[in-house]
Amino acid sequence: MLSNLAKSITEGHAAIIESIDQLQAVSRSYNTAKPKIREMNHRLTAHLSRQNAVFFDRLRTRYQADRPALKIIEFLAHDIKAMKVKHLVFFDQHSGDMGDMSGRTFPKDFYDFYREVLTRIRIEEEYLLPLVEKM
Repeated sequence: MLSNLAKSITEGHAAIIESIDQLQAVSRSYNTAKPKIREMNHRLTAHLSRQNAVFFDRLRTRYQADRPALKIIEFLAHDIKAMKVKHLVFFDQHSGDMGDMSGRTFPKDFYDFYREVLTRIRIEEEYLLPLVEKM
């Protein structure tokens, strides 16, 4: 049985993937995509905010005697910082409040960004979830 934390991570993944699917369907129409961009921002912000310093400190404490697990935890903690920066940059640029300049670059920017997000989700499913489930 999944712990509450593991369940919330899994549900976060599902919500983010649902937002990506919805945005992919309308990514060529920036005006149609604007509300979906805001929804994805909300879902991704909620998911990323769960993985804060306290979260990683708890993982480090739990796995302090397991060197391979600690290496994975350090990688995940470092990588989440990079993901949070990418998130902020993307949603600052495509918040839905920008003019036509933002709309022209949105399809390519979204494609690049969602590939990064899906990569992070795969990493979390492969490495983070097993660690969280054992907490």
